Amino acid sequence: SLKLKTKNEKLKTDKELLDLIKAEVNVKKIIFDNKIKNEIELDIDITEELKQEGMVREFTRKIQGMRKKENLTPQDKVELIIETNEKGKEFVNKFEDEIKKSANLFKVTFSPTPESDEIKIEELTFKIEIKK
Repeated sequence: SLKLKTKNEKLKTDKELLDLIKAEVNVKKIIFDNKIKNEIELDIDITEELKQEGMVREFTRKIQGMRKKENLTPQDKVELIIETNEKGKEFVNKFEDEIKKSANLFKVTFSPTPESDEIKIEELTFKIEIKK
């Protein structure tokens, strides 16, 4: 989050400008707090939630890279086949809906994938394959 000290009441209600600031600074929310020491304070703590969001984005990017390599169009729905351990399965199951939507998947299956690409995300390892 980003904390701001300001007397400008107009800034507090300018949604378009606040959205632009959030996007440029890469924060989820802006908090107005006149009690902070400086004009601006940026919270740089990486919470577990933020870490997992980053992992989901990275996992999805890898799948999209595979789709591109296979010359698939964004409209092509594919099945994702994953070989991983229990921690990897827990991760995928927790974020399955988000992953399916972002990577345009119709199905996620856990199965051995001998001819697959191996990817590492943090401490997780996956062998993944896509099928049209």
